[in-house]
Amino acid sequence: LVGLSAMLETAWGLASGLVDFGVSDALGLGQAYAFQRESLFWAKKGYRLDVFSFCVSMLTSIREDAKTTHSTYSTRLDSLMMIHTLLLGIGLSILQYNRAFWPVDNPDAESHLQWYDQ
Repeated sequence: LVGLSAMLETAWGLASGLVDFGVSDALGLGQAYAFQRESLFWAKKGYRLDVFSFCVSMLTSIREDAKTTHSTYSTRLDSLMMIHTLLLGIGLSILQYNRAFWPVDNPDAESHLQWYDQ
């Protein structure tokens, strides 16, 4: 009989709790639900924008790094070409390589390739 009275008391407590749950409480739950959904929507949108911003900043950083690397290598290559040109000119002048050694295209000759005459 003690177990039955405890069950009846629990059932009465639940029923009285449901009676106390009015229209204002239902509207409050609905409003909280709508606010939670809107908060989740804006949180997801903010997360997506943060991910997009991170991707854009990474691409910008990679682009700047590639641009810097390219300019460094192109400057280095220009310097090397200038040094090699100077070395070639100095080397040819040391060997006294003059115009007589340059081939000339002569359309009247049979081989079309002749050397300058001194």
